[in-house]
Amino acid sequence: MRTKRRRQQRFAATVLCSVAFVALSMGTAYAAPGDPAPAPTATEAADPVLGPVAPAADPSAPIEQPPSPILGPPSPIEQPPSPILGPPSPIIQPTTTTPKPKPKPKPRPKLKPHHQAISTWAPGQEAWLDVPAVGLHRRIFVGGQSVIDEGVVTHYTAPGAPGLVAAGSRGVYWLAGHHSTHGAPLARATSIAVGDLVIITLRDRVVRYRIVEELRTPTEISAATFYGPDPSASRLLLQTCLSESRRLLLIGI
Repeated sequence: MRTKRRRQQRFAATVLCSVAFVALSMGTAYAAPGDPAPAPTATEAADPVLGPVAPAADPSAPIEQPPSPILGPPSPIEQPPSPILGPPSPIIQPTTTTPKPKPKPKPRPKLKPHHQAISTWAPGQEAWLDVPAVGLHRRIFVGGQSVIDEGVVTHYTAPGAPGLVAAGSRGVYWLAGHHSTHGAPLARATSIAVGDLVIITLRDRVVRYRIVEELRTPTEISAATFYGPDPSASRLLLQTCLSESRRLLLIGI
């Protein structure tokens, strides 16, 4: 019985040695019955789908901290440069300027009422000339250049000049006189403006014209300028010389 038991023990030992040898050749550790199982290696713990599994961390091992970067002193916070301010600008107060009053135009001298202005008639006098806007009041005589040179306003009747008519008739009523010489009876003619009223007082009636045009022309004028667009219309032509070569023509209707 003892011999048989020894044989069985030797056979079991031989089998264990063979198993251990095979296990060592395959890279696996052999554990005898009753020995604690060794910890699986990284290769043994690898998941067939996810790959190798990292070994579990030892809870007693110290936790490695990542090295902290070497920091220098903190950079100063850059402030925007402050503007260089000069002295405060003065507060400009709105100025109110009082508009200067416009100079009032000098009033034109006015004549006395017409019936008071006309006093006596002189021998040979045809009519009275009145322009109330400029205070012009003159006698009118009939004649030519010689009468003009006497220093009076003349109802001009040049020989051979057609269309010269009495005041108020159809045609041109032509009055002429000097402006700056020979007594200057028409010195105020340059102050007469378009729109001014001209009154011709005859012995038996009063004729009124209104100035509608002022012309400054050479000495010689055309017939169209003299007679106007309608020679048959009643028309006033008041003429004076501005110089030896220039004339002032005031046209009234």
